[in-house]
Amino acid sequence: MESIMLKSMIIGAIASLIFAYLIQDTQGLIRDVVNPIEIKVVDVRLFWSWIVFLLCAGLSYVIHRLTDA
Repeated sequence: MESIMLKSMIIGAIASLIFAYLIQDTQGLIRDVVNPIEIKVVDVRLFWSWIVFLLCAGLSYVIHRLTDA
């Protein structure tokens, strides 16, 4: 059970970092909904979106539970 949740959180985190980076320079409805946040770690700029993280982690968890049963 815990490994499924951990895998889902990792997938959600990777998807959030990638998707937020891809849309951080765009304008429009998608950017307004996703609302990417800029995070600076040392000299690296990262972008994060909580909405994408929650959606991807939740979807990944549901898919894991359905295929595991």
